[in-house]
Amino acid sequence: MSTPLVVLVLVGTSAAHDPASAGVSAAMEQALSGQARVLSREVEELPTDDAALAMGRAAGADAIAEIAWSDARREHVKVHVHTGAATLWVDRRVEFATTDAPAERERTIGFTLASMLPARARSEPDTYVTSPAPPVASPPTEGSSPGDAALAGQTAPPAAQAPEHRRLGSVELALVGAIGKTGYANGVGAALAIERTLGGPWSARAEVGWRSGDAAAADARTLMLYLTPGIAWRPLLPDRERPFGLGVRGAYVIVREQLTRSIDGAAPPGQWQSGAKAVLEGAWQFADGALAVLALGGEATFGTLDVVVNGRTVASIDPLRLIGEAAVQARF
Repeated sequence: MSTPLVVLVLVGTSAAHDPASAGVSAAMEQALSGQARVLSREVEELPTDDAALAMGRAAGADAIAEIAWSDARREHVKVHVHTGAATLWVDRRVEFATTDAPAERERTIGFTLASMLPARARSEPDTYVTSPAPPVASPPTEGSSPGDAALAGQTAPPAAQAPEHRRLGSVELALVGAIGKTGYANGVGAALAIERTLGGPWSARAEVGWRSGDAAAADARTLMLYLTPGIAWRPLLPDRERPFGLGVRGAYVIVREQLTRSIDGAAPPGQWQSGAKAVLEGAWQFADGALAVLALGGEATFGTLDVVVNGRTVASIDPLRLIGEAAVQARF
């Protein structure tokens, strides 16, 4: 039986880092199946390479690993490793989604570290749980030896539970209602929206839809067709551990307002309007990638549509409306 390795893991504790050293160490020990002893140290700032090597020698470590987050949202982590079998440090980068749970991040980092150690410390491949998406390794640093390149190219053993899929966008189908101050902008309809994640809590959004209602003063029906390109900001995204989320959306509104008289079927010329829309939304993730969404806000157009009967204006379509939405969203 080979002698177990001693691995010193250094984790930064500054505001831009999330230590989680206990979870990382436990994941490493699970991956290595008792073939290594993990020593975890939390430091204010990660040391220089020479200082880290000195700390490793003092601790009697055969390998040294540093964990550094490159952003406050903890979406990118750099793993910096030196072993007695290599003359240079080897780097590997792992990316996460904002929705990935802390435990999943710790497991992934732990297994990534384990994969970068010499083969004698790693258990046989069939001891791992199969996973379709192991972390992707980045190339070794410039100037590394062929041995380092081979080490950096090793595939990381998968975690016991794969991280939640990184969502790039969504499709949403909504029931929409509107209420105006005088009642002439009241209407009910439907909308279809698509989104694309821009990074962090931001998403680009485009929505098309229609609403229809009554203009009793003119014995007419209203029809509004609209397109709303906009943006969404969701600081609280639903995930497996916290299924509820919160966000706000804003959009530029392009709408065509049309009247149809119910008595004679006459349809006066429609009118194009532009405006703005803002809503506050709450979401509940009831299944993986499937959300129920409720939103409430307001819409304003930069003009009015007059209801004219026999040459006399009897009403105007309200430029200000209260908007409510109930939707089902599929994230992909």
